[in-house]
Amino acid sequence: MTHNTTPAPETSLPPFTGDSPLCQKCGHDHAYTEYRAAGAYGGDEPPRWGPSPKGERLERRCGRCSFTWDEALAPHTGPTPYDVTLEDLALALRTANDGCTPGFSPECAAHAARGLLSLLTIRWRHDVLAATPLDLLLGKAAAPTDEADL
Repeated sequence: MTHNTTPAPETSLPPFTGDSPLCQKCGHDHAYTEYRAAGAYGGDEPPRWGPSPKGERLERRCGRCSFTWDEALAPHTGPTPYDVTLEDLALALRTANDGCTPGFSPECAAHAARGLLSLLTIRWRHDVLAATPLDLLLGKAAAPTDEADL
């Protein structure tokens, strides 16, 4: 006996309703939210043999009546304040090079930054945002030095 171990992506979920969803049963405007990976059982589902047939989703539970429902994931709304920009990454590459690679021009750094950002989402560490990224890169603010945090 075999079973499908990879659930299909969820396509029939209601859309994400924001930070204050209304309960469909009692109308209360506070619900707890928990992310559920594809194949994960919900809080109100008893586990069965094999993965859940449900795909990736947000599970909502009403704070008043405990009614539970699923919603689609929140749509991506663009860059966050923690996202590294092309300009910041190019400057970081030039600063980190510190003359070690002859001919590593600003154009080379921008090219390398574009390549990295096409493959990766790079974010600033939460503890370095006390100063602006540009100040850190130019040495105008102290970066964290605790090796355990790196």
